[in-house]
Amino acid sequence: MIRNYHTTITDYIFNKKTFSELKESTFGDKWPVVYIIEDKGKRLAYIGETTNICNRINQHWNNPKRKKLKSIHIIHNPAFNKSVILDLEAFLIKYIASDGKYQLQNGNGGQHFHHYYQREEYQKEFKYIWQILKKHNIVTQDIRIIENSDLFKYSPYKILNLDQFNVAVQILTDLKYDLGNNNQSRSFIIDGGAGTGKSILGIFLLKLLVDAQNETNWAIEENNLEEDLNLIANGLNYNLKMGYVVPMQNFRKTLKKVFKGIKGLSPNMVLSPADVANSQDKYDILIIDESHRLRQRYGLASPGDYKAFDHKNEILGLGKKGTELDWILKKSKYQFFFYDSGQSIKPTDVDPERFFLLLQNKHNYKYKLTSQLRCKGGNDYIQYIQNILNCKQKLKITFKEYDLKLYEDVDDMISEIKKKNKEVGLCRNIAGYAWDWKTKGKSLSSIIKENLFDIEINGYKYIWNRTDTDWINSPNSINEIGCIHTTQGFDLNYAGIILGPEIDYDNEKNRIFIYKKRYKDNKGKMGIENDSILLAYIKNIYTTILERGLEGTYIYVCNDSLRNYLKQFFPVIKHNTEKLLFTEKVKTIEICEDIIPEDQFSEYLPLYTIQAACGYFGEGDEVNKLGWIKVSNLGKLDKNMFVVQAKGNSMEPTIHDGDYCVFRANPVGSRQGKIVLTQHINFYDGDNVGNYSIKTYTSLKKYSETGEWEHEKIVLEPKNKDYKSISIDNVDCNEFKVIGEFIGIIKP
Repeated sequence: MIRNYHTTITDYIFNKKTFSELKESTFGDKWPVVYIIEDKGKRLAYIGETTNICNRINQHWNNPKRKKLKSIHIIHNPAFNKSVILDLEAFLIKYIASDGKYQLQNGNGGQHFHHYYQREEYQKEFKYIWQILKKHNIVTQDIRIIENSDLFKYSPYKILNLDQFNVAVQILTDLKYDLGNNNQSRSFIIDGGAGTGKSILGIFLLKLLVDAQNETNWAIEENNLEEDLNLIANGLNYNLKMGYVVPMQNFRKTLKKVFKGIKGLSPNMVLSPADVANSQDKYDILIIDESHRLRQRYGLASPGDYKAFDHKNEILGLGKKGTELDWILKKSKYQFFFYDSGQSIKPTDVDPERFFLLLQNKHNYKYKLTSQLRCKGGNDYIQYIQNILNCKQKLKITFKEYDLKLYEDVDDMISEIKKKNKEVGLCRNIAGYAWDWKTKGKSLSSIIKENLFDIEINGYKYIWNRTDTDWINSPNSINEIGCIHTTQGFDLNYAGIILGPEIDYDNEKNRIFIYKKRYKDNKGKMGIENDSILLAYIKNIYTTILERGLEGTYIYVCNDSLRNYLKQFFPVIKHNTEKLLFTEKVKTIEICEDIIPEDQFSEYLPLYTIQAACGYFGEGDEVNKLGWIKVSNLGKLDKNMFVVQAKGNSMEPTIHDGDYCVFRANPVGSRQGKIVLTQHINFYDGDNVGNYSIKTYTSLKKYSETGEWEHEKIVLEPKNKDYKSISIDNVDCNEFKVIGEFIGIIKP
């Protein structure tokens, strides 16, 4: 039915005069619509749905917070019904909250998932609506870019699944009872395996509780009141001091960036255990993410760490046996521990026995998350991996929705992950800690110049992650190998996993075992005399990184015996002798994170994703650079020039997949026969997975009725004859844009 109608967005100024205009509109009389009220200058917006737009807008006008907004956009379609607008509202809240253009005034407890007739067809329309919103300059990013962003992955505007929702209801109900009765301190322990949505639920609860402190006027409207968590949280306005504790520095830095983009949350709310210990005041509520990574006084990095640890224990009156867990218990009234014993990876982590005692304490509240959210293989895949590593799996299982492969050649796997990264983004290679980090602290240019490497497997050479904070988002991460310390807590679309030479299989005894000397994480094995304890940690590491991939996991195993054991459980990919040129090419181009101003646009040009370049040079949007690249073979540089990395093979032999291409924005003169970077709302280029294309430009012109030249048709021609041209008729200059003219390719 949706195909027979056209979705329209109608724009109004948000003032009293609009009310009468709305009454006269086709959708003004009790018709289901979704609306966005916003102020671009203040970067604030509110998203809602209603079946009575006139009454609803009048209510917003009487809300002091909403009254400050400037414009309203009504999204309407004759095929919309109540289920559709609820779903569309949730879709827009989820994506606009992560688009980065606005901070939302919405609460986060009222979004729900509902099945309804033809939902899949309507959701296709939602993606078209997103393109219209881009045209109206209401949103900026492509959906795929948003989905790969940290702000989206950890957004408090996610719709909770039933498992998370039920736990959230129980936590809020228990907390409300305790606060109302002024009960003493107690712990809330939320137990859940990898991928069960612990971080999402933790951030969701913090946002909900923060909004409750501000006495937000919840927009309930016609929603199912029994399902609205805002109503349960409402009344928790006790002026609570709250914080979100993250033990790992890497993950903590990422969440600080995320919290900066969410209205009501602040980077200062993301705390280390040391921040908690140093606080002058006691916290009312602390939410502890990845609490299995809280540390004890053992295996610390340096004598200075021991001294700082002892100082905090002394101040808190804990003695030398005090742990970061004790600091949190001492400095807060209520603690929400999100915990998974299976992700404890080194002896520095607090002994799991401490959490077991918390769980056994009848005074504390206990909850369980079981549904698998990260991995499309579901709980069956997680259990499958655990059974295999514990040598308990008897039969091979095929996962139709999950891409699972075992490679015979490590470079084939790494090349395939790089290929996947170009297609869908957010794909990385990860290994067990079985090689020394020889390149630590060295620049990429010196690594390339001196031909340095950390990891060598069958003649292939690779380097470890060059940074230990926010590595996944660092510019060169696709050409590096990550480890447990740079990936725990993060999601990937595809993960390539290398099981190193420290782990092997004994065929006669049917057991996995380790070579302790080959395990290079010295802090991770410090003081461990019993190999079975170290084996348990290493199994936890591999279980954790084998669960990072949402869409798929590719595996390579260094030791023959272990590889042969795993072959009975995974599809095997034979060695591909045809190597991808791209994998070698990208290693020779240095991407600098920052350079001095004098060298910008004189020796170096900024590198953008194709989408970001179109946003910046096409719309003037604020976007992030991927870095800077030195350009020495293309003449004089200027501020209109930029670099993007080509994708696909449609422009071969002129431009190859992975080439770094220089373009000049705002080209003047004729573009006929020239290679250009273009953007158009109504075409889709498979190479770039979006409305962007690098092609040869051809224009067919005609005289208009006024006697002026105008475009009759624009054709974007590939160089590769295996690809089809993109033809655009009835060209609308507001929909089609030439972003830049191709200058040349950066040579290594």
